[in-house]
Amino acid sequence: MTIGERAFRSRLLLSASHFASPDLARAAREAAGCEIVLFAVPDLPGDVEESAHLDGIDRQAYFLLPVTSGCRTSEEAVVAARTARERLATPWVALEVSGDEKTLWPDVDALLEATALLSREGFVVLASGAAAILARAAPPGSGQGVVDPLALSFLVGSAGVPVLVAGGVGSASDAAFAMELGADGVLGGRAVSGARNPLRMAEAMRDAVKAGRASFLAGRIERRRFPGVAPPLARLSS
Repeated sequence: MTIGERAFRSRLLLSASHFASPDLARAAREAAGCEIVLFAVPDLPGDVEESAHLDGIDRQAYFLLPVTSGCRTSEEAVVAARTARERLATPWVALEVSGDEKTLWPDVDALLEATALLSREGFVVLASGAAAILARAAPPGSGQGVVDPLALSFLVGSAGVPVLVAGGVGSASDAAFAMELGADGVLGGRAVSGARNPLRMAEAMRDAVKAGRASFLAGRIERRRFPGVAPPLARLSS
């Protein structure tokens, strides 16, 4: 998977948040085999080097991707992105601007406005109209899976940049389905951290993403209303 000018081996992303302990988060990352770890900008401390959360993340082994979680306006998102660049020394940012407090669905106008401004400032932005698109399968944390497969497949076919499914995934089967539809990657998020056994779910998500991608590349058979070939017994009797 290539985003911007950087290539990644793993198509599974994990969040640094919501785990019961830093040790569990570390073990889940290892089990998942992920490379990209998302970290909410509001959680960044003033002194990144002394952060207990970031201390558990090997910056040589993992690519830390700040995300502007909780932002409600384009101005807030831009400030958060600049803060992350200053504290983490990275131009990368996963851009989120929520337009609805209940569902956390994005404010598209604000998202596009912030994306355009940050792109001009040299950021590698993951959002609509940027280096990659973060697509919501369903409201974040809802675990509903891909609620509109047709819309996701249309987006994948027309985006022209990598599409990462980063909201609503609740199980390994959801991840596999998203990948079968052509998504370039999946954020495990709370599907992993909130599972009864996060380590086992991390492994399941890892395998599901690989299987879904392989299935997409192999190409599924055409859906038919009726059998395309007569059953063996029917052929014998004719």
